[in-house]
Amino acid sequence: MSWWSSLVGRVRLSAPDAPLPPVTAVRELQGRPEELSLSSFGTDPVFAAAQRSCPPLWRNCLLAEYDDVADPSELDIAVEELLPLAWIARAGTGWALSVADAWKAFVDLRLDEEEDPAIDVLRGHPGVIEARHEHTEVYSWTTRAAMTPAEAAALGLRALAAGHRHAAAAAGIADDDEDA
Repeated sequence: MSWWSSLVGRVRLSAPDAPLPPVTAVRELQGRPEELSLSSFGTDPVFAAAQRSCPPLWRNCLLAEYDDVADPSELDIAVEELLPLAWIARAGTGWALSVADAWKAFVDLRLDEEEDPAIDVLRGHPGVIEARHEHTEVYSWTTRAAMTPAEAAALGLRALAAGHRHAAAAAGIADDDEDA
């Protein structure tokens, strides 16, 4: 069993050439009525553009905790494999982004808002009034105008990518796709 399988349990992920599921990947979590998996937006052009701006392989930023791993690249993962473990939901006049514990290996979710590059990305969007890191696995933002679910998912993914780049730099790990 790979480290990834043991980390997230028995999550079934689509094969790389399999079509992504429609936007029906909904779950109920933390009192929010519906959450849509980021993996359900794969064919949307707005989300696809955000995904292309991400590093294709996300580097595990907890390498110090895996001293017995001979090849650290074994711990890297394609962004497509992380998408089923992140969700968006409407939250009042804005959106919330929730991530599973597995994201902690790729994004430092413990940063204060003042230091969190994910919050910077959210607050830097022209349609966002305010953004908060509600608790470890949840970001939320209030919008000025309507934002489609695909736009919210794309913004959330860009925020997570900024968080990943920051975590990788803090861990001294080179980003193989710094120009993305």
